[in-house]
Amino acid sequence: MAEFMFKNGVGAFVRRLNEVLDYLKPTEISLVEELLRVAVEPDQPVTMGELQQQLDVTSADLAMSFRELVAWDLIAWVPTGTVKAAG
Repeated sequence: MAEFMFKNGVGAFVRRLNEVLDYLKPTEISLVEELLRVAVEPDQPVTMGELQQQLDVTSADLAMSFRELVAWDLIAWVPTGTVKAAG
């Protein structure tokens, strides 16, 4: 399973997201929305394949979007097959 966490907690995530939102690509914004959904519904993890379909991207593009969110200091994550919020 891939686990992600909002970097430095939810409050810091929200502040940082407000700072960088205008610089995020549409796919990255959609990924943030999906990660928020996973965090709110932790009993409903989503596979990387499902994310690819929902976002209409390739696996390489999805991995790049995750890396971009890490680079923007929004999340920390470990890549594997299923995505769930670390808790």
